[in-house]
Amino acid sequence: RPKVPKGYLGSISHKGTTGVALICKDTTTNLHEETQQPTLGIGIDIERTSTLRPSVAKYVLTKHEIDQLGQLEGMTKDEETLLRFSLKESLYKAMHPLICQYVGFKEAEVTPHADGTATFRLNITNGAHEKFGAITAHWRRLDCNKFFLSS
Repeated sequence: RPKVPKGYLGSISHKGTTGVALICKDTTTNLHEETQQPTLGIGIDIERTSTLRPSVAKYVLTKHEIDQLGQLEGMTKDEETLLRFSLKESLYKAMHPLICQYVGFKEAEVTPHADGTATFRLNITNGAHEKFGAITAHWRRLDCNKFFLSS
């Protein structure tokens, strides 16, 4: 995690020579009264829209997500797989400071929407996700469609 000044939240990502950062002022107390754990998180990720590697779908998507591929107009199934991977990476970066544990790729399902938003369904084995409030996610293509940016 990036080190940011007290009172701020931050997340970073890079792919090759392209990097992105997301920083925001923390307007909450940011620590749970009893556990002293953070109560708010942010995450950002950048991924290429194409890769020479074989599809990673079977490693990072649930069966339900694989069955749903191909519903975003103008996007191939391979591109959508990389978009879903990016959205999950953003989510994990935001969640980690809150729950301080590994979360497997198949413990979250993400559905990207054509308007640049996404919805998540979490199923973390130990139920750590049950304490979460709202999850807001966004995505877009960048740099002549070479990258997906998600937060």
